[in-house]
Parts: sequence; structure tokens; C-alpha cells
Amino acid sequence: MNFQHEDEGTYSCEIENDVGIKKGGSAYLAFTEKPVPVTSPINKECSKRSTQTVRCNVRGNKLKDLLWVKVSKGTAKQVSLCCEKYEGGTVEKPSLSIRNFTMEDEGTYVCNAANDAGIGSSNGTFLTYILDASDHQNLEDNFHRLVKFVVHIAGDVTKSILTRAF
Repeated sequence: MNFQHEDEGTYSCEIENDVGIKKGGSAYLAFTEKPVPVTSPINKECSKRSTQTVRCNVRGNKLKDLLWVKVSKGTAKQVSLCCEKYEGGTVEKPSLSIRNFTMEDEGTYVCNAANDAGIGSSNGTFLTYILDASDHQNLEDNFHRLVKFVVHIAGDVTKSILTRAF
């Protein structure tokens, strides 16, 4: 049977034969569709220490469970809602807020919702960490240290080669 939303209702059993009609009990059959979660935005640039919210709108009824998964560098990991880092991400409040955003928070966030009809997964929202002025300064300082180190090593190698040649 391909049960549809319009088939929802009360059903009863009735049997008829030569002796007469016998009516049985009735039952209410409810239509429940698999949840369809949708996250937004699709992509977002996030600055250091900001709070970012990934919205999750779930179509479907009688939601029983909701969980978030973060995919980063090819690894999927369930988002643990146990700490102060996150807010929401529950059946009552599906959207997920990430506090104090850092480079480690960068990745694709997927909302998964479940009910009696099954599990639905959202599209992903990719949150990109953008560098701030202090990050740029750290990168520049590290670059200059690396250049000095390479020049130092190259100088030592050149001295060694020249000493052996003469």
C-alpha cells in the first residue's frame, strides 16, 4: 500500500456474510513523512571569536531526534552539545550556534533529523575561517623567520662547499 497524507484517518473493519454484518474495532492511521532538514546559509565566512549560527528548518512531523555532524578534512564527527561552545542543535531549537569561532571550527555542518518514518540529512553549510589582523601578523612573522632560517642554512651549505673546493 502506498499510504499518502490524504489517506490519514480512522479505519474500521466490517465483515458481511449470509448471517449478517459484524463490525470490528477501529484504528486511527496517521501519516508521518520522513523529515527533510534544510540548512542555510550554504557558505559563510566567519571571523575569529565571533558567534555563528547555522539555521536548520525541518519539514516533517513528530520529530524525535536531531543531531549535527561537522565534516572537516574528510572526517565526519558528531557535534557534542555538552559544552558552552554550542547553543541549540536540538529538536526544540534545531538551529546551531557556535560561540567563539576559531580555525578548528571551520568545516561543513550537516543537520540530521529523525522520526518514525526515517532519517533525513540536510545540505551542508560550509563555514570558512577568515584571518584577522593578528593572524596576518603571525603569518608574516613566521614567514620572515622561515626566510632567515633558509638563508642561514643556505649560507652554511655554501661555506661548506667553498671550503672543500679550495
